[in-house]
Amino acid sequence: MSKIAKIHINNIEVGSLPAEEYEAIVKAVKSDWRVYLSQALNILRVALRLAVTVLRLVPWAWFVLLFLAMLAAPTEVTAVISALQKASPEAITHGIQQAIIAGIVLSVAAVFVSVISGNSIAFGFVDHFNQAINQRLRYILEEPAEGDVMVIVRDVPEGADGN
Repeated sequence: MSKIAKIHINNIEVGSLPAEEYEAIVKAVKSDWRVYLSQALNILRVALRLAVTVLRLVPWAWFVLLFLAMLAAPTEVTAVISALQKASPEAITHGIQQAIIAGIVLSVAAVFVSVISGNSIAFGFVDHFNQAINQRLRYILEEPAEGDVMVIVRDVPEGADGN
């Protein structure tokens, strides 16, 4: 039995290759240092965007916390404000540090939920390995169409045409 790789672009079969040729393409892409470099730069860019997003969300987290506190316990918020007037500078500094930490924790949680829900594309994540493999497959098959590339490798009995 031989194996064949059927190539689909946007759920339409556009051609097929021997599985060995497809595996050679994958191996060539995985041995190309330029793909590793571009993937590393992309991951750094995504990490920077995540950090910037977390920092942007800190004031929103403070607003939400203060708003919820005002709704849930307005007398306690008033007591905290009056206690701040009488507090020492060290206590105020400690309170500000706690507010910053709470804001960052809430922001990280919001970004984490966003990423887990499949929104990593919004942060610019690109799989450069798949892009390079897909580009080479389109070049070999002389297929100009862009889109989702799916490769299905399956066994073909000897003497069959692979359909």
